[in-house]
Amino acid sequence: MSGTQWISYEEFGSRFFRRAVTMKRVEAALDGVTGHHISIGPLNVGLAGVNAEGDVGSPSITQEGGDDVVFKLDIPVTLGIVARLGSEFRLNAGIEISLELRARPADPLLVVVDIPQVTLDDVRLVIKAEALGFGAKMLLDPILAPLTALLRQEVANRVNAMLAEPESKEGRITDVGAAIDDTEPKIPARLTFISYAEFGKRFMQKAVTLDKLIDGTADMDGDTIDIEPLKAGPKDMATVTAHGVMRRPAVKIRGGQDHAFDLTIPIDLDLNVAVGSKDNKYQAKIDIPLVLTPRGADPLLLILDVPAPDSESIKVDLEAQGFRAKMLGAVGGIKAQLQEQVAESVAERVLDQSGRTYDIGERVDNA
Repeated sequence: MSGTQWISYEEFGSRFFRRAVTMKRVEAALDGVTGHHISIGPLNVGLAGVNAEGDVGSPSITQEGGDDVVFKLDIPVTLGIVARLGSEFRLNAGIEISLELRARPADPLLVVVDIPQVTLDDVRLVIKAEALGFGAKMLLDPILAPLTALLRQEVANRVNAMLAEPESKEGRITDVGAAIDDTEPKIPARLTFISYAEFGKRFMQKAVTLDKLIDGTADMDGDTIDIEPLKAGPKDMATVTAHGVMRRPAVKIRGGQDHAFDLTIPIDLDLNVAVGSKDNKYQAKIDIPLVLTPRGADPLLLILDVPAPDSESIKVDLEAQGFRAKMLGAVGGIKAQLQEQVAESVAERVLDQSGRTYDIGERVDNA
């Protein structure tokens, strides 16, 4: 793929989160918060006994700018308050809880919509007592300030309890590793957050494993290959034709490199070297060494990067079949030409990255 723009693990992780954590998905993750009923009391506030009941309304969510995936969350709560102080007084309270939630990567490979603990400072509460007469207001005035503080804390505690419920918590966590492996999600009891860079690295390690590469290259076993006729020997008097098959590639983890693999493709060739009217038979065993490295690319791609091999790195072993073939002086030239032609053929193939390119952004959108 000409003009490929590679991106770092950190940029890959950051782009993954910006693509995966959308407003629609955050709204879905918080769907369980809406409609919860809150019951508070009885409470003693000074000489008054207080009960309050209400409901959690639909959260309002807006996305903030910046490199991180951050949202502003406003949760409305309405409370009806009954205060008994000699007589019974009914009040209404308007409450708004304002929070900043972040999409954060967590161990081992989780996407977490993280909501911080609600504190007293996050809760704004206004008690509406306009319908009360002057005498009632005078009577209730000493308890309004402590009642407001107490209700703010009680509301914070109950919202925290709702957000900590297993169903609510799991709705805000996506196990990306399980999605890659097509297994059941596993949500740890405690979350350990990691960086975008670590998330990007772990994504590559989970998506491209030694076992997956071994399985993915197994179907190359038995593929046929033909070498175009070559001229060899003095004054190009010999014509070389070849037909062969690929054998199952050998894959191993590359030592000394961060998540790279050595891939060796073995090929068995039957060669015929024609000199005049005489055919000379050879068997060739060729090993093509390649290095595979999973890398992130613009805009959000995973590509198995495979540099073209040098001709000198291609191992060619020729075995002559018969006395005439053994005596033929063209063997050295044939070996060098095979190395060059195989290298050129492999170089052409690795230029086409389409079979080794995975559009992660598209998969995230369709998840």
